[in-house]
Amino acid sequence: MGIIGLKVRHNESGEVELLEADGVFAAIGHTRKKRLPWLTDPHG
Repeated sequence: MGIIGLKVRHNESGEVELLEADGVFAAIGHTRKKRLPWLTDPHG
């Protein structure tokens, strides 16, 4: 048995919904990468 979906709950209404999915990507932590000037607009 593998991943079949993700169960999410709306914080205000409490409604629970199952979002079907074949897999999950989880990013833990973060890194601050240098922004490349050609990938950002003048305001960053």
